[in-house]
Amino acid sequence: PSESVFTTLSVGGMPFETDYPRGEILDIKRGIKLADSATPTDEKKADPAAAPATDEATSDDGVRRLKTYKISLEGSFGEDITQTPIRKAVIDAKNLGADVIVVYLNASFMTRDGLKALPNDAANFDEIFRAESIVPIFAEEIPRDWSAQPRVVFWVREAMAGAALLPFVCPEIYFHSEGRMGGLGNLGGLFEGTGDEVVREKQRSLRLGHAEGWAIRGGYDYRLIRAMARAEYVVSVRYVNGKPELFEGLPTNPGEELLTDDAKDENKDTDEDRASGRGNDVLTLDARRAKALGVAKEICDTDQELFVAMG
Repeated sequence: PSESVFTTLSVGGMPFETDYPRGEILDIKRGIKLADSATPTDEKKADPAAAPATDEATSDDGVRRLKTYKISLEGSFGEDITQTPIRKAVIDAKNLGADVIVVYLNASFMTRDGLKALPNDAANFDEIFRAESIVPIFAEEIPRDWSAQPRVVFWVREAMAGAALLPFVCPEIYFHSEGRMGGLGNLGGLFEGTGDEVVREKQRSLRLGHAEGWAIRGGYDYRLIRAMARAEYVVSVRYVNGKPELFEGLPTNPGEELLTDDAKDENKDTDEDRASGRGNDVLTLDARRAKALGVAKEICDTDQELFVAMG
């Protein structure tokens, strides 16, 4: 006889296959297939308060059934990934009565020769203008247009340059184990050689403040954005009761970790540093660091892992 039982399950409305050792199965009960959602009574239709947003279809086992809508954003940010198809997808999710929206972000980030860029190469903070047309969909339109607010989750595989700013508007981010987020480190060099330095710095500050506002809205420390964008910015982290606490300046004891130095003289990253991921002129989040700094809730490589992490 087989030593395991193979089955197809569904988490968050998306199927996956798995098997369980026979010795771990205590009992098997057969049930009936449920409809996708219960039809509200006339009384509930007349009284919205009688049908709160937390109502979901349930089976006899008490398990909640949530409708999940997954949006996959892949390709070039600002070209393949634009506001129009994202807005259409969100409207579609609303019409289908989605309880959860998962946004999978895998925006390509390539050098001119077609190779994957290093964290500092081709950094482009000015792609904030491309993100500006997408952010309102999540920050303004969903809160305004949905009576029952969906749970919105970003799942990051590749989010560099302008794409790095998009997940920050969402308070719930997960990372793929190969995920990275950054590529914003050229802000200090924008407008170099053009006009007065005071005017140039004002333009940089305006851009930075805008992006920091998105991070604050999502519940993240604004210093993360600053560390990603400005090579001269020095920031470290200490852990207090297991929680990360950012502070400006160099570490002063072994329990603190330097995130970014001032990128001057001997502190400037070499090509080898950047190629190996050890560079610290600007902050680029990989999965480990994103989780340690409280940006990523968990690290997930498959839909099944994601839904389990989401509970």
